[in-house]
Amino acid sequence: MPNVANLPNVGDRLYDEALYEAAKIIFAFISNWAKLASTLVKLNQFQGAVDAARKANSAKTWKEVCFACVDAEEFRLAQICGLNIIVQAGHLRLVKPYMVAVQSNNVSAVNEALNEIYVEEEDYDRLRESIDLHDNFDQIGLAQKIEKHELLEMRRVAAYIYKKAGRWKQSIALSKKDNLYKDAMETASQSGDRELAEELLVYFIEQGKKECFASCLFVCYDLVRPDVALELAWMNNMIDFAFPYLLQNMYAQLLPLALPAPPMPGMGGPGMGGGFAAPPPPPPMGGMGMGMGMGMPPMPQFGMPPMGSY
Repeated sequence: MPNVANLPNVGDRLYDEALYEAAKIIFAFISNWAKLASTLVKLNQFQGAVDAARKANSAKTWKEVCFACVDAEEFRLAQICGLNIIVQAGHLRLVKPYMVAVQSNNVSAVNEALNEIYVEEEDYDRLRESIDLHDNFDQIGLAQKIEKHELLEMRRVAAYIYKKAGRWKQSIALSKKDNLYKDAMETASQSGDRELAEELLVYFIEQGKKECFASCLFVCYDLVRPDVALELAWMNNMIDFAFPYLLQNMYAQLLPLALPAPPMPGMGGPGMGGGFAAPPPPPPMGGMGMGMGMGMPPMPQFGMPPMGSY
């Protein structure tokens, strides 16, 4: 029958006869990832070999690709392979100092391995530092993993990851759930989303958090519309808590009106013919005994000079 063949045997024969390009096609078609990784190593396609080894998820395949990458001086790829070998052996913590030293390369496997260690150790400070400095990892996957962690600070890191990833609603929802209202306000402000900010105001009203309502008005000052703030405050008997925000808003609107208006073009400028120059000072008076033109010295300041003795 046509189109019928024992593809695994065909792939093995092609591999044994060094027909690696053809063998690669066969092994990829039948999803034999271990054989595909070996074939790609023979073709010096080391990145593809690492990807195939990841799908094979076999310690033997990882070792084969790792040694081949070292021989080819592909040390970054060899590092990825080595980490997976250690993970499978359960000795990840033994190489933690090494991973910390090389994390500046921002390799995904290193970042994820270290983040996993920090989660297990509940070292939320180190975890947050790692997230800030090295972003090459599955951010959403990590957030989903720790958003239900029993430790509050770990859940707070999950909300922080969602915020960094632009998932504002999920971040605010986590912060509200843990009563981290300041974090929720800051997230709403950074989102630049007016609807999110006003929804948070409504949430504080529903929870009876009057002080949080007042704080949110200032943290999200640029997002909240004055008419919405006034309406919410009036309908829920919170005018006193909205009054500082309303005063600030009124001041911001009236300040431009209090400033002097700039001169209009062509009015008051030199050489434009439209201004009124100040009149020159009057000439000195030339009356009896007072003028300088009568041979008299000028009168000193502050009255007459002292009279001489007789």
